[in-house]
Amino acid sequence: MLRFPFDSKQFLTEYWQKKPVLIRGFDKNFLSNFDQDVIAGLALEPDVESRLVFFNDDKTEWRVHHGPFAEDELTGLANKGWTLLVQGLEQFLDEADALLKQFDLIPQWRTDDVMASLSPHGGTVGPHLDHYDVFLVQARGKKSWTLSDGPIENEELIPDQPLKILSAPLRGQTLEVETGDILYIPPKWGHSGLAVGESLTLSVGFRAPDVKELFAGLSQFAPEQIHRFSDPHRKKQPSYGEMKADDLEHLRLMAQNFIASEDFAEVVARFFSSQKSIAFDSSDEILDLDRLELDGRIYIRRGTRWCHTNLGQGVYVAADGLGCRLPEACGEAVRLLSSKEASIAKSDILSILNLENGKKWMRILCEHGIFRFSSTE
Repeated sequence: MLRFPFDSKQFLTEYWQKKPVLIRGFDKNFLSNFDQDVIAGLALEPDVESRLVFFNDDKTEWRVHHGPFAEDELTGLANKGWTLLVQGLEQFLDEADALLKQFDLIPQWRTDDVMASLSPHGGTVGPHLDHYDVFLVQARGKKSWTLSDGPIENEELIPDQPLKILSAPLRGQTLEVETGDILYIPPKWGHSGLAVGESLTLSVGFRAPDVKELFAGLSQFAPEQIHRFSDPHRKKQPSYGEMKADDLEHLRLMAQNFIASEDFAEVVARFFSSQKSIAFDSSDEILDLDRLELDGRIYIRRGTRWCHTNLGQGVYVAADGLGCRLPEACGEAVRLLSSKEASIAKSDILSILNLENGKKWMRILCEHGIFRFSSTE
């Protein structure tokens, strides 16, 4: 089994969201499982998010083409001036799903996806910053990274470009990375990678929604039956367009009461387990849990995202946005389901299956392809 190449406690204390760090010595044998041709082939598929980034010699003009691409578009690329980006590898490749799970020092609800960056010599996506944490795993070849000398608070960009390219040069350290090296970059730290020869970099990113994104996401999963604004003691006011202070306070209390409720915990779990897109073939045969032997194994679709939270007198669990409220007695089964294991025995989740709502939820997961007959489907 793969072991992460640094001490988790030390990393979280000294580096996480504080400063970049280069970690050497990741398992090269494991990284050899990533096939560049297979990854490029995913960019031909309509359900895979992919982009081709082009730039001129002095890197002042940039173009972005979005996939899916025709095969001749990729085979006909020049030997310089481009980078291919392919998102969501963990949903399509077992090795990418396994890579994502190596970063379990951070809970799964914070993870986003694994993105591949394939480049010829000199390939780059330019100097930029991210508003989230990222581990840059060098899977093939070499890369030269230049960093800012600290977090960038004022993001000044080259105007009229399809990418957010920083206009000011980065004045921090330059690091040379090779296959098996990992570069951790905290939020807002500027960074620019330049391929030295052909390069494959795997970016493991983390979710960090702002308040706007959080509220928009939560609204998707809010229950249908929820408290509405009411004002039975309304009196006529002199200004037609004014919202009075007590009205504003009423709205604030509505929001606070919802946040303090168990409904909020459930909505948060569904939101943070949801994904932008899911690789699921609806023509696959649906797993029938009733026909599965007690010692039979249930395989969990690669890339499935779980989130569970305690409710005081129970637990709420969600997988890819599909959730269920369960009693405390199901806690161990929930933890097994949401672990890093690719499969689970039916006997391990009987505490859920023996409940009417638990069994109904399990069937929904089967219908959505989260539970499968085998790991190869």
